[in-house]
Amino acid sequence: MSRQPKPANSLRKLLEDPFGPYPDYRILNPEWPRKSGSVPRPVLTSVHMKCGGRSIGLDETELLKEAPSSSRIAQHNVETFGVLEIEKLNWLTETGKRWLEQDLRKRDDDFKTAGKASQLSLETVYGDGVNSGSTISVWLKFDKILSATYMTLDEDPTLLVLQAADRNRSFCIGTLDVEVYHLSRNFLERYRMRRVIHELIDGSNSPIEDRDIDWLVEKYLTQEVAMDKHFRIIYNPNLSNAQYNKRGDLRLSEPRHTRTIHTSQIREMFARQAEWILADQVVSLSPNARYLNIKRWYKFVREVRKARRMARGHGKRWGEPWNRELYGIWAVQRQIDWTKFGGTQEDWKRLLKNARNNPAPRFQARDKSQPTPKPWLPPTTRQQLSLAEPLTQRYQLQGSSRPPPPPPPPPPPVEPVDFQYDSDFSEASTDPETSEQESDSEHDPKLAREMPWYYSVPPTLESTQHTWRCPFCNNYQLDLLKPEEDELEILPVHYADLLRLRQWTTVTDPDVVTAFGHLVNNHYKQHLAEVMVQIVADQEKGTSVRKVAKEVKGKKRKSRNTSYK
Repeated sequence: MSRQPKPANSLRKLLEDPFGPYPDYRILNPEWPRKSGSVPRPVLTSVHMKCGGRSIGLDETELLKEAPSSSRIAQHNVETFGVLEIEKLNWLTETGKRWLEQDLRKRDDDFKTAGKASQLSLETVYGDGVNSGSTISVWLKFDKILSATYMTLDEDPTLLVLQAADRNRSFCIGTLDVEVYHLSRNFLERYRMRRVIHELIDGSNSPIEDRDIDWLVEKYLTQEVAMDKHFRIIYNPNLSNAQYNKRGDLRLSEPRHTRTIHTSQIREMFARQAEWILADQVVSLSPNARYLNIKRWYKFVREVRKARRMARGHGKRWGEPWNRELYGIWAVQRQIDWTKFGGTQEDWKRLLKNARNNPAPRFQARDKSQPTPKPWLPPTTRQQLSLAEPLTQRYQLQGSSRPPPPPPPPPPPVEPVDFQYDSDFSEASTDPETSEQESDSEHDPKLAREMPWYYSVPPTLESTQHTWRCPFCNNYQLDLLKPEEDELEILPVHYADLLRLRQWTTVTDPDVVTAFGHLVNNHYKQHLAEVMVQIVADQEKGTSVRKVAKEVKGKKRKSRNTSYK
């Protein structure tokens, strides 16, 4: 007579708590998870970390420079524990299956008051693996290596990823243990804050010399607070009124009623991590690593330290980092102990001196004595001649306050695109006696100011990226792996099929660059239309910025041209 399966409620109670802990290198299949972009990383929950026999958080493990030899992370491994749900038995090694089945039967025996020894098996629990069965969760144990990744992954910036020593296996962190979260709050806030700062910079045309604490507060109030009603860079995907649009962007079905935020609250938010924001910029000797005015930010750091001491004198706390055990005294010392971020005090003094003496901005201002660079044309073929718009080009507009980016690498020798124009504007639309005069008119500062800054910067993708987010509206995302069908309709068949069938290997492939340029250009056109501006590129006359007037019934639309040769 065959043995009857356990009742569902009894089995559920048996599997309620995770088994283990087990070392990852002993129980996990070496071939799992496969190194493929289509296979998601395994997710760990309730993650706890220990070092030298005591709990430790990401505030202490994630440093900007090498850990001091006296620190415990330099002397001991960082042991990491997390709960992993084993969805399929082929995730496990034979040893892992044997250990887990032994522990399963032992727990089953402990639950029973009498009777035969348990004969419960993993196959009984998991069923056929398709239409039935339960899953088992285990405590996984591994040694953490490398730096944690947060707010930097292209696939999903909100992911927190830890790396295990065995086979460089990486895990997404779903939840942190309460104690570890408390010991990691500064790390999480720092990288969220840095991402916000870069979003503010990308949405502005201000030179780096102007970017100080006052600039950040002003931009946060005018950009972030206004956007928070509908969209957030950093968000909780479990909000009840959240929904995804067709591009996968999280939007709110109804605008949220945001509370009024005072400038002092924003200033305190940046003050909590003021020292780290400075250290993050000076840790590299390259001026290109800086995104704020170093001298002004260093002055702000000193003001913050003084304000913290004054607040302590009145029995209050202001602008202090989280985790008082680690940063309590450090936050108010007159002499800043930079070794909290790794390295030695002498290293940081040298780096700070270098940064203050060489405060070169990331984008150097163009030498006015040099001619304006001509637009750069990306690789193309004759098949593109059917398109009416120029592709991703760089336009340096006179009067623009945003300095030009470094020149892109020279393209391979190809035939240039003979730019075509919309049929509405292919012929003169102004009176004969005025059109020639207007097309050759001098630079119009007002018209140049109406040009969105982002059109003067060529869109780029790193070799490891496949998504691009519009720097202006922040709610448009182009995913080259999953392009929308209506986007592909604007492309020639060759490029549309290339993206639709994923017949490419890297985003640096010339055909992918060309297709990417068309798609971004089409989106930029929509923003230009909002300010009634049209850009036309002519290889003989140069780049012309055209202000399009509203169409008046019975009359042709007029335009005024500002030519930049």
